Amino acid sequence: MTDEPIDLVAPWMEDNNVTHPVVILPDGALEKVIGVTGFPTSAVFFGTEKKWTGHPGSSGGALGKYAKEGRKDS
Repeated sequence: MTDEPIDLVAPWMEDNNVTHPVVILPDGALEKVIGVTGFPTSAVFFGTEKKWTGHPGSSGGALGKYAKEGRKDS
């Protein structure tokens, strides 16, 4: 996910062989949705419900708990 313009994103995706979907949300829309207070910030969603937001290095139990709940292959 990025807020960069498509003319920057598309060439980067091609140069780096990116095959997964990339979402572009302009004008800080993503930051508003997940409640960014600093960088880096990660968020975990189940469907449209935000379960966790924070610094990826401080995820501890909360992120692990929701990640495990979301796995279908374990």
